[in-house]
Amino acid sequence: MRVCGVIAEYDPFHRGHAWHLARAREACGADYVVCVLSTAFTQRGAPSFFAARDRARMALAGGADAVFALPVTFSVMEADRFAAGGVQALDGLGVVTHLSFGCEDSGVFDLLRGCAEMLRQPSEAFERHLTEKLQSGLSFPRAQAQALSETLGISPDILQKPNNILAVAYLKQLPALDSPMIPVPVQRMGRRDDPDTEGFLSSSVLRERFLNGQTGQALQQLPEACAPIADDCLKARAVCPPGALSQAYLYRLAMMDLKTLARYTTQRNGLPERVYKCAPRAGSLEELVGMAAGPLDTRAGVRRFLSQALLDLPRETLPARVPCVRLLGFREEARPLLAAIKRRSTLPVAAKPADYASLLQTDARAERIRALGCESAVPLFQQSPVIFGRETL
Repeated sequence: MRVCGVIAEYDPFHRGHAWHLARAREACGADYVVCVLSTAFTQRGAPSFFAARDRARMALAGGADAVFALPVTFSVMEADRFAAGGVQALDGLGVVTHLSFGCEDSGVFDLLRGCAEMLRQPSEAFERHLTEKLQSGLSFPRAQAQALSETLGISPDILQKPNNILAVAYLKQLPALDSPMIPVPVQRMGRRDDPDTEGFLSSSVLRERFLNGQTGQALQQLPEACAPIADDCLKARAVCPPGALSQAYLYRLAMMDLKTLARYTTQRNGLPERVYKCAPRAGSLEELVGMAAGPLDTRAGVRRFLSQALLDLPRETLPARVPCVRLLGFREEARPLLAAIKRRSTLPVAAKPADYASLLQTDARAERIRALGCESAVPLFQQSPVIFGRETL
């Protein structure tokens, strides 16, 4: 049995994602495609626009055979921890033979593999370059990218692109976990932030269109089977718009002193101090992010830090490994896959969240907090997995 694994957010699942799943299935010769999905809070540092269950429904309608949840203690984190959680979850299922991910450019896979190997086993030259870049005042991601560029003789632009950054993180994690999964890169189609691109529009552009009243145009960019799911969520106001939890973030910060706030990061670049100083003057979350971001921290990095504080995820309490995987949904014809996972998985697989309540407390809380930003939300966490083929999606 060949099984292709994908780590994703699908917020929303669009035609580019369906294209990737189809190409990945073909490249791997896969019998099944399994997705590990970020849930209530995402790697971009924000609550998900669409709920995890609805995104799982879209993924199943768009070509996935089974969808599992990535714990929030890994999903709302920097690239390395996000990748570690995703690879651990897929590897722990015991059946995944290949890992597919998107790259921003064709022909860079060998370069990305070289970057991953350098980060796993850094040379003296790399460490010297990295130290120099950090001392010059660059943020860690930028310093690391430039150090890799100078050490390996590659363009630093390659390592500034989000999908390439995650690709390097995945490639670093596979040998670190001694995972037998075979990496399968697929070139990403379309330009990430260009609404006029001729390729597939990104999820961020589609979310903007939903919020700007261009719903019809945005829905056209989703696979035909997925558009009604997204449309129903929008009509039911079951989405969490950016800024909907703004006051919750500011309230949470108002209740913390600087020592407590500093527990949510291992960085020593002054981020907790900047946030603590700026928070009383900020009128919204985005205003605070703008005040705190700068040369040392990207806006996404600040958002992740603030979400970790909102969800009460101190660094010293984070698990080193994924404790269990929650089944969000599967296709009816994928029951043989689930049977194989049941036999081979080295991780608890929670089809009924109540059976693993102690392991899923943090995720259940994150779902409740996200729901505060929705005008209409139902308690999705305790619901049974979606079964594509048995019910109307």
